[in-house]
Amino acid sequence: MDSSSPRTEADLPAVKVPQAWEGFLLVGVCLVLFVALAGLWQGRGLPFRFLFLPVLAFLVPSLLWALWRGGIRQAFPAHEVGRRGAAAALLFVLGGSLLALGLAGLISLLPGAREEEPALRALVLSVDPLRRLLYFALVPALCEESLFRGALLWCLRPWGTAAASLASALAFALVHASPYRFLPVAVLGWVLAYVVFRTGNFWLAVGGHALHNSAVLWAMSSGPEGGAAASFYIAGGILVGAVSVWLAFWLSRRASG
Repeated sequence: MDSSSPRTEADLPAVKVPQAWEGFLLVGVCLVLFVALAGLWQGRGLPFRFLFLPVLAFLVPSLLWALWRGGIRQAFPAHEVGRRGAAAALLFVLGGSLLALGLAGLISLLPGAREEEPALRALVLSVDPLRRLLYFALVPALCEESLFRGALLWCLRPWGTAAASLASALAFALVHASPYRFLPVAVLGWVLAYVVFRTGNFWLAVGGHALHNSAVLWAMSSGPEGGAAASFYIAGGILVGAVSVWLAFWLSRRASG
């Protein structure tokens, strides 16, 4: 077998795949826990809000649930990836990130879409670059991926790649609770799910998510663009992103052939 071929459940010790309702129930439990802890310890400061809260509400429950179900390696696969698989994952991440950023820029042109942006930008820029990277890029990537592309995606595997990827992406977008961010977040989640399915490596999705978050932070800190330049970047990002995702699908199919 080609070392770049995507791996399947058959490559791991036999563990019964959980049902879809278990995954959605876990998402609901994590959301309730997140809201409860946020309310209980309101005003605790940024370290709690952006470090301890996502770890306690998303990462820990996902790990404990996977341990209880006996499927840590199934929920968080870490198969070796060959050159073609790595290239496909990189194209998926690049394309998904550009598509998400381009769509976010396009939606930001709508009336009312920029209302939440100044407060978010002020929050991001209120901390130094290292903590900014930790709070808004690395920790969210690990914690959110553990739930949506880890535990939940494992439960949805019997649905097939297309349906499972779409369902996990929609759940991921709904949790962000923003009508303006729904489509970009869903696109990113959909692409990251395909990274896991096509490579059999959960950690590549974590890395891709962290890279996307870092790109968003860079865009925020570089200052707003306007006029024709903004429109050019938006259109270019969407076009290049779509082509990159198409190439990723093509390359991943060749890798599995």
